[in-house]
Amino acid sequence: MKAIEQGYTPAVLLNVMNETGKISRSHGIPESILRAQAATAELPIHLISSSWQEYEQHFTAGRNMNNILLLHYNNSEKLIQ
Repeated sequence: MKAIEQGYTPAVLLNVMNETGKISRSHGIPESILRAQAATAELPIHLISSSWQEYEQHFTAGRNMNNILLLHYNNSEKLIQ
């Protein structure tokens, strides 16, 4: 992952899914593949179902929930924007 190459340590994988929660909203990747990627990276995964109209609202809420995208970089904290 590019973030790791830049010194970040990911805390979780966050994906916005389509309304049925079966495939990722942007790239159409099946949930099973996303879960396999998370398992390989040894990271928890957070999947959020959303329409395109509510995408930003749901992504922002997911990002802020319990600081799940909080990353550590050289002992300081940075949030993916």
